[in-house]
Amino acid sequence: MVFGMNVLALVVAGIVGIVAGRRLFPMFFFDVDEFWECVKYTLIPDWVSLFRGEYFHDCHQSFKLSGYIILTVVAAGLSYYGVVELMLWLTSN
Repeated sequence: MVFGMNVLALVVAGIVGIVAGRRLFPMFFFDVDEFWECVKYTLIPDWVSLFRGEYFHDCHQSFKLSGYIILTVVAAGLSYYGVVELMLWLTSN
């Protein structure tokens, strides 16, 4: 039964993570092109951006992408924890 509870919690956490990501996307990015620009600047080493004169723009884009990913993962993680705790509470009573 524990395996089934974990699978259900993972499915719920995945759905919540996807929904949270879709709801948070317009708060961080104007369109998909801006998202891919953030990915590009995140993958470029900082010293390359420094020599190009784009260091602060690189930092800003990397920060936006990191914040988006962290908030999405935190939403999914908290929902997983909540579902597991709810199932444990329901099975203990």
